[in-house]
Amino acid sequence: MFDILRGPYRRLMTLRAPNHFAWKSAYAGKWVEWCKTNKCSNVFSHPHDLHAYLIGLDHLHGPINYLEFGVHKGESIEWWVRKNRHPDSRFVGFDSFQGLPAAWRAGFPKGHFSTEGKTPDISDQRCSFRVGWFYETLPKFVAEFSFSNPTVVNVDADLYGSSIWVLFALAAKLKMGDILIFDDFSDSLHVFRAFTDFLFAYPIGYDLIAQHPRYVRVALQIRDLPSGLTQTLGSPSTDLP
Repeated sequence: MFDILRGPYRRLMTLRAPNHFAWKSAYAGKWVEWCKTNKCSNVFSHPHDLHAYLIGLDHLHGPINYLEFGVHKGESIEWWVRKNRHPDSRFVGFDSFQGLPAAWRAGFPKGHFSTEGKTPDISDQRCSFRVGWFYETLPKFVAEFSFSNPTVVNVDADLYGSSIWVLFALAAKLKMGDILIFDDFSDSLHVFRAFTDFLFAYPIGYDLIAQHPRYVRVALQIRDLPSGLTQTLGSPSTDLP
């Protein structure tokens, strides 16, 4: 399946809407409706405060999987490594460390966020990095990794193509109770559009459990899965039917 998607992934990375205003207008109504129907009293101005709320949830006290897409200098993944000390937890960061694969928005050209290939210096054997573009590193990882622990997925990939690739690649491994964190969720041209399009094809049920003001950053907990996929925390993962 992943080999088939690699070509479209490369095209998604360089996709430039002929009229950004048209794309934004197309999703503006969906964004307004989403905001109306998803309310949450757990509002945090700093990402670490939001993360602290999440790590306090009962099912995240023990061993967890923390997967981060878009690592940059590693501030977020290092925070999770320090706060969850369970020896069976695993923390995996995915990034090319060459910056954005395509221009994002004004002030963020292709290559922005590059660390020139340097990975964060985190001296904890539970933490590792998969260096490369998502289409290069994620298929093998998904095939080999155990998703039995509660999983936190932090999508900080900025672009539509990068974000939607992550969601579809992980779709068959998601479980009820898992957490999806989206940075820049209010970007209707990229992250929100990716999530909306993913839901159209893979309609998971979810609850908004924490957010940044104006939904710039959100945390969603999976409540139910599409019919026929009823994985729960601790159950073995299955492939797509």
